[in-house]
Amino acid sequence: MYGYESSRLGIDFGTTHTVAALTVQGARVQQLLFDSGPLLSSAVYGEDDRPLLVGRDAHRGARVDPTRFEPNPKRRIDDGTVLLGTREYPVAELVAAVLRRVAAEAARVGGGSPGATVLTYPANWATTRRGVLAEAAQRAGLGQLTLVPEPVAAAAYFTTVLGRPVPPGAALVVYDFGAGTFDTSVLRRRPDQVWEVLASDGVDVGGLDLDAAVVDLVGEAMATRDPALWARLRESDDEAVRRQRHTLFEEARAVKEQLSRAPSATVHVPLFDTHVHVTREQFEALARPWLARTVDLTAAALARTGLAADQVAGLFLVGGSSRIPLVGTMLHQRLGIAPTVIEQPELVVALGSLDALPGGRPAAAPVSAPPPLAPVSAAPISATPVSPVVPASAVPTAGPPPVPLWPTPPPLTKPPARRTRPRIGYALAAAAVLLVSAGAVASYQLLGNDTGGDNTGNNTGNGTGASPDSSIVVGAKPQENDAQAGAARQTAKIDKTVWYGGFKLTFGTAQYDDSQDPPLTIGVTLENLTDRQEYPDVDLVVKLGAQSYEGGFEGSNPVPARATSNGTAAFRLPERPERLTDGVLTVGRAGLLQAIVPFGGDGEFVPLEPKTVLTNKSVSAGALTMTVARCEIRGDNLETGYQVKDGQRHLSCRIDIKYHGADNRPGGQNIDTGNFRLRLPDKRTVEAPLPGTSALLNPDEVAKDEALIFTLTWPAPGDYALQLLDLGWLNHDPPSAKNTREIPLTLT
Repeated sequence: MYGYESSRLGIDFGTTHTVAALTVQGARVQQLLFDSGPLLSSAVYGEDDRPLLVGRDAHRGARVDPTRFEPNPKRRIDDGTVLLGTREYPVAELVAAVLRRVAAEAARVGGGSPGATVLTYPANWATTRRGVLAEAAQRAGLGQLTLVPEPVAAAAYFTTVLGRPVPPGAALVVYDFGAGTFDTSVLRRRPDQVWEVLASDGVDVGGLDLDAAVVDLVGEAMATRDPALWARLRESDDEAVRRQRHTLFEEARAVKEQLSRAPSATVHVPLFDTHVHVTREQFEALARPWLARTVDLTAAALARTGLAADQVAGLFLVGGSSRIPLVGTMLHQRLGIAPTVIEQPELVVALGSLDALPGGRPAAAPVSAPPPLAPVSAAPISATPVSPVVPASAVPTAGPPPVPLWPTPPPLTKPPARRTRPRIGYALAAAAVLLVSAGAVASYQLLGNDTGGDNTGNNTGNGTGASPDSSIVVGAKPQENDAQAGAARQTAKIDKTVWYGGFKLTFGTAQYDDSQDPPLTIGVTLENLTDRQEYPDVDLVVKLGAQSYEGGFEGSNPVPARATSNGTAAFRLPERPERLTDGVLTVGRAGLLQAIVPFGGDGEFVPLEPKTVLTNKSVSAGALTMTVARCEIRGDNLETGYQVKDGQRHLSCRIDIKYHGADNRPGGQNIDTGNFRLRLPDKRTVEAPLPGTSALLNPDEVAKDEALIFTLTWPAPGDYALQLLDLGWLNHDPPSAKNTREIPLTLT
């Protein structure tokens, strides 16, 4: 017997990272973790007469000998063989090494080898490339294999996990922008729930090209300073210089990711021993021609289908590079569709792959021997011919401003489309303290009952201020109403502020006029608290009497980073309200932590105002010093703009971390998952990975304004502590009392 018939493994083999999910005995999907995080680096490292190293181990090996390192096997899919050091490896073997690592973790978690495997691939990959994947799966010893196009898996996630409706006959646009490839697909849902691919296109362009663009930008400054030294850094075959070149590209990738969260970042340049300052504006100027190419392909694919605007149910952004803020802006401007973006778009395809087959996730998969290379089954979809891959070329040049795909829509005739927030903590226990970040998920069980407080919630500060108690208010001051009950025109002064999804929202005056369309509007001041442009795509529901009415922000225009804008929330009411001041507004999606705003003075007011619990504390452990500028209890994540689940809160800290360098560690000190922890009231600890990738600090260098974000069940009173661990060079030392220091923190 091969594997366990009751388990099924879904794998998204990506250019930079590989993601996998497992379901056992028909139970809920489990996100597999590698090195404490859901993203397994797809990199491999070859050593003579030893198995290939994968993931973090491969990156460590690259510091010793970069010639034995292949960071992106997926980009070598057409090469046949790859030389690592002095040995040639079939590309299928490089891929198989990554798949073996996934299979081993699946066997450990599931109690045995998976009985069936779903492996995804770009929709425009032809038979030869899919054959390499199939051969790699066979080399890795995976069970019964099914190949599923990545956009089909993404569409399954969109409807199944996010719960977004796509009725039969409607279409979904999937924009998949990863590290090495871009794919765009338009899928239509048939009455039998099978996805039909109407159009698809792609190009071998991704985040790696943007990394190279950042390096080129750095090179413009360095070549002016010392052309010979820059040429040596970029071209030398010297082993030490190759290591430094590898570090430079890692720096460029980290800066690219930081600029999705912050207005500026610095690149450390090896050999020159200096830093180059890069702004988001500079990066977006570099990225725009590349992104314009992907937007053009998406618009062209959609135009080929002949679909009207009202036939498109959504635009779903997938792949880690899709979180670049400019991506959503350019797509929205071109297509007129507000994109749906989730906190970790790189996880979508793997999680959706297990729902992409007919019947979803069966309780059992057929028992089989390792499959032959051909034929390999595929999810049954129908498709029009897929356009060939457009060859990657030199950096594209920007042309004239694109024409929108559809003309400007008429005035609002229904609540505007809004992106839907993801179900935070998918595949995790609800009654737990969760550590949620781009790098890892951990859990800790706590018990407690939610309680209210007496915060007025009318603070008009900058969004980081604190209230002395919790964020629930009962019995605020009565508001005015200038009309009789059931009148055709009514007004209610709300004048209340809530904090939700990275925004500080101040609701002003509600006006009802049954001669207008929409009849109910509320003036809103929107303050974007994040460091990137954001859409005010918040779900709004107003309850009047026994009826509830959905609404949204008219126009749904983006608000620039750290800026304030005025907007209007609109609602369609089929009948006049008896008393407008009896209205209650709920802000946010069901299942997530919601703010509650009564129009009048009676009723519960839940503003979700942030509460500061720690400021200006420092601690040193070994050669590291951590300075905590501020820790807050929040309902949202300012790094992503997303909201926690109901019954949870974020403990969000901003820190600086410095490496003193007194012990002269070779190449500096890397800062990653293991350096930060939260000690819980029962003395157990959970790690706190940084939102970005691991950083490498030179002596006396400071990584500034990093975010540590924990997710707690709420309330969660007790004595906590933020811990700093100096685990030595390459973080090889085990944690101990000697190398750990902490800052006490009490939550009440």
